[in-house]
Formats: sequence, C-alpha cells, structure tokens
Amino acid sequence: MTDLESLRSALREPPSESFSAPDLAKIMADGGRIRRRRRLATGGGVAAAVVAVVVVIFGAGQLGRSGTVSTPAAAPTLSVAVPSATSEFPVPKHTQLGTLVDTGISSSQGELMIYGVKIDGSVAPGVTFGMMAGVRDATGSVTDVYLGNQTSGSDVAPGFHSLNGTLNAAGTFIPTFGYYVGPAAKITTTVHGQTVQAHLAQWSENSAVKILWFAQQDVPDSNLMTPPKAYDAAGNLLSH
Repeated sequence: MTDLESLRSALREPPSESFSAPDLAKIMADGGRIRRRRRLATGGGVAAAVVAVVVVIFGAGQLGRSGTVSTPAAAPTLSVAVPSATSEFPVPKHTQLGTLVDTGISSSQGELMIYGVKIDGSVAPGVTFGMMAGVRDATGSVTDVYLGNQTSGSDVAPGFHSLNGTLNAAGTFIPTFGYYVGPAAKITTTVHGQTVQAHLAQWSENSAVKILWFAQQDVPDSNLMTPPKAYDAAGNLLSH
C-alpha cells in the first residue's frame, strides 16, 4: 500500500472517541455576556475620557485666575512721582510766580494751566519755588490742583526737576510735567519704543527755567517713559 492509500484509509476510519453535540444555547448565552462586557468596557473608556477633559479645562481656568504672571519691569524713570490714579486731596492756595502757561488740556472743570508758585524756604533749604498744575474756569479764576517741587538741593541746579504725574485730580487729567534748568530747546522721552517730544515754555520769572509737559496721548502713564533727554538749539545732547 502506498503512502497516499494509507492516508486515505486512516481518514475513513471512525474516531476512537465520540464527541457530544454542541450546546448551542450555552454558546449563545456566553457570547451575549462577552458582548455586554465589551460594551461596558467601551462606555467606561468614554466616560473616563470626558472626565479627563473636564479636569484639564477646569485646571486651565484656575491657572488663569490664580496663577502668577510675571510682567516686564518698567523702564527706569527720573524720580517721577506717581500718586494714585485718582486724587481729590485739597491743595492749599499758593502765591503765584510769573505768568500762566496754557497746556491746551481742558476738562469740564476748565483749562489746565502750569505756573510757578512760591515755596516756603523752611520746607527745604535752597528751594524757593515749585511748579503748580491748576485749573482756570470760565470766569478766569485759577484753582491750584497739584504741586511739584524739589525736596532737597537747589531748585535752579542744571537739569530736570520735579517730574510729576500722571493722574486725575479734581476731575482733570494732570500730565507728566516739571521743569528743566538750562539751554534746552527740545526734550524727548521714549514710550513703547517711540520717541515723543515734550511741550516747552520759558518761565517768565527765570529765562533759564523751561516748563515742560507731555501730552496725554504721548505719555498716558509716566511709568512707561524712559528717562527724558534734553537737547540744545543745535541738537546737541545736554549732559544733565
């Protein structure tokens, strides 16, 4: 007998052990349980994913509200006094020195003026005057609003003096203002990388003193400005 014939004979022989007929009912039941477990497992995975998303979103909201955000340090300024954003403190009436300088700034209270005023010598040796921001109403009456003056040293030493602002007082915007002693024909500063120029007016009491102020649109906040620079009529930078 060939090998092929032996194989065919073996295939025709009945099995030595009999098998019972398959239990179809049990197989169907087991299959149903497996399918239910898979559905539960899938549903559980979706729920877990939703919870994770909610936690992430909530966490981001919390960080936005309570996290600390570092802001760039403000550019250095030249002793610019910055009181509270709104100031209603009364200013005692001072003796005016020289003429009024109209800033071109106005409000419902009147026109903003800058002018020199007398300072009691006992406040600081060497300080005899300061610069006042006041409001002139429709009748021509002037009300003192905000005073800037030296607190030490000489009030006529070369260079910048008493830069004050920016704030709202008595319902009027007070710009960054002060004065410069020396042959300044132009004064500039930089805000957000842009060079802006101050308004200048010679003080009638002393021709060496130049009253200066910056427009609100140029310097909306004195913390934004870099130290100002003064130039003479030839465009040379003054050393002080």
